[in-house]
Amino acid sequence: MNHSTLILSVFPVGDTDAAVLRAPALPQTEASAAEIVKALYPNTRFDDMGGSKQNVRQGYRFIADKFEAVVDQQTGYVAVKSRYFLHLYSPTGQRVASKPYWSKILSRLHQDGWVGGALGSWPADIVAAALVIFGSTGLYLFTAPRLRRAKNRRARRQAQG
Repeated sequence: MNHSTLILSVFPVGDTDAAVLRAPALPQTEASAAEIVKALYPNTRFDDMGGSKQNVRQGYRFIADKFEAVVDQQTGYVAVKSRYFLHLYSPTGQRVASKPYWSKILSRLHQDGWVGGALGSWPADIVAAALVIFGSTGLYLFTAPRLRRAKNRRARRQAQG
């Protein structure tokens, strides 16, 4: 994670803001926003509901255990923010765009490994040690014959001359 901006520039970025700005105006009240979110997540209990500001636009915010939904006040589009993703839904419930939070995903993999916790970092450590060993032995196998040939050529020249 030393060069995160370089690494993150390789991954695709979803265009959620542009989708909301292109959407037709469909003004929402807090009650209609709650209906849209309840239609998307019918079996979810929301702890906190209220107005908020998302970037520059006004919206209604609904917080659940593992995610947060913000309904845009102007268009009715729903931005659902979870730990690793941002999904954008139209007022009808269709997913319009998605944006992964690559920095959080890669940071989690870097800290916990593939399996999670200490168990997940052990395979990564073993693979890293194996790569160091294979790299150094490969370098030796590449350079040793060349050095031996050069040494033999010098010895032949000295014997001849």
